[in-house]
Amino acid sequence: MLATVAVVIIIMVAGGFLAYQAINPPAPAPENITLRIWTHYTGNASNPIRAFIAEYMQLHPNIKIDYEAIDYDQMITKLPADFIAGNLPDIIHWGGTADLVTRGIVIPAPQDISDDVKAKFGDLGVELMSYGGKVYGYPDEAGNTIFIYNSEMFEKAGIANPPATWDELDQDLQKLSVFNQTGGTVQLGFGIPNAADENTAMWEVLVWSNGGEIYSQNPPRVLWNSTEAVEVTKLIRSWIDKGYVDPQWITYDQGIVKEKIASTIVASWFGHWVIELEAPEVYPKFKAAPVPYNPERATHGIGSGYAMGMYVTSQAKHPNEAWAFLKWLNGPWEGHNCTRMTAQIAEGVGMPSWDKTSHHPMYDTPWFKPFVEELRTPGHTKALPSLKGASEIEDILHKALEKIWFENADIKATLDEATAEANRILAENYPG
Repeated sequence: MLATVAVVIIIMVAGGFLAYQAINPPAPAPENITLRIWTHYTGNASNPIRAFIAEYMQLHPNIKIDYEAIDYDQMITKLPADFIAGNLPDIIHWGGTADLVTRGIVIPAPQDISDDVKAKFGDLGVELMSYGGKVYGYPDEAGNTIFIYNSEMFEKAGIANPPATWDELDQDLQKLSVFNQTGGTVQLGFGIPNAADENTAMWEVLVWSNGGEIYSQNPPRVLWNSTEAVEVTKLIRSWIDKGYVDPQWITYDQGIVKEKIASTIVASWFGHWVIELEAPEVYPKFKAAPVPYNPERATHGIGSGYAMGMYVTSQAKHPNEAWAFLKWLNGPWEGHNCTRMTAQIAEGVGMPSWDKTSHHPMYDTPWFKPFVEELRTPGHTKALPSLKGASEIEDILHKALEKIWFENADIKATLDEATAEANRILAENYPG
């Protein structure tokens, strides 16, 4: 009898289980997928993120991540060409949100990702990853452009501290500029960057530090021929005329590493990727400081902020999994007070992050600490607005400044002409 009851119970249980399975079938095994990522982190700069990718694949055996490091200059042409060919990866690491959005290359972040970005990053990082009120990616490689100087060259010239104002800067440049008996240049007080984006960034930083603006809003228009902008241009031109600056004598990067140029205005990445790599013995001599400002128009210097980001593309085959990976990369990291992405930036690229929830030991080093402090001090860093056609517009400014620096072109007329040309483009993209 007991055996019969046991058999009946077993049959009932088995039948119930089979009925449950019919109603609630087991979840299918996760689909094996491959995420493709393009980034311009090449060489040693990619080591940290490669380790994190390996960790993520171990945590998610069904996901393979195909990571392709592409040289920055190659990426400029590869992105638009492969977009047209329909061959974009799931994730790209790049910059210029407005350009990517208006070309249709990237997609908006889901709400949870948008909320995560807004919670973790400072206002500038959120701003540069946004367009039209929507967040499009995670800021990763980020930093700012401020004043740097060779402390040993300053000390030899009898200068105890970096200049805070334009008057102090002008006096320091006079002491730092050295000429031989025939008037030939031996040492320059200041260097002008040669690359287009660095040249315009230096000029823009000084315009902000003169109380000026680069763009007006609603609709956006450039203000390159404003009183503040003309004053800055005249100031730099006066340094060239006095011999404190000579863009034709030596490139500013070589002048820095060869200790022929005592100071300049550059971005945070410059310390590691130029000075330390090319002249490690010179690197400890260089320090950073807030941008000198004009106290008649401003209360402090203002640096230029910028960001690269990680976006999910419009041609992603696995957008949900791509966003999940990026959220993990920028999420909590057990045993650390920073995210994995912050470590990638600090250890692989070497520049501050706008991640306000993270801190990395590198951000306390003599070179980076001033950049971090300026970046995280409200009102001390600005970013240009994310606009359609921004690259073309900045190129117009760069060419105008080159005419003034190299050809001694008329300052007001050249800036008027460049302003009119840029605003024609803006009027086409932003009527009003």
